[in-house]
Amino acid sequence: MKYGRTTGLTFGFLIAINATIKILIGNSYVLFENQIVIERDGDKFSDRGDSGSLILDSERRAIGLLFTGSETRVSFANPIYEILSYFSVDII
Repeated sequence: MKYGRTTGLTFGFLIAINATIKILIGNSYVLFENQIVIERDGDKFSDRGDSGSLILDSERRAIGLLFTGSETRVSFANPIYEILSYFSVDII
C-alpha cells in the first residue's frame, strides 16, 4: 500500500523484487537494477505526482519508495534498504 499525492491510498501486489528495468528519461534509456515491481489492485496504484511515496507491506513496514509507473498495471519502487543505506539513515 501507499498514500500518494495524486492517487491517495492505493493497494497492490508485490510481483517482483530484484527486477531490472529500462526507463526513458529525456531522450535516453536508463537501466535500474534491483527494483521492486508492484501490480495495482483496482484502478491505479500510482500516477504522476505520487513519486517518492513510501510503500508499505501488509504489516505496515516500509519496503520501498515509488519512483515511476507505466501505462500497464505496474509501478516500480526503489528498495527502502538501498535508500537508507545510501543516506546512512535508519527508520526509528
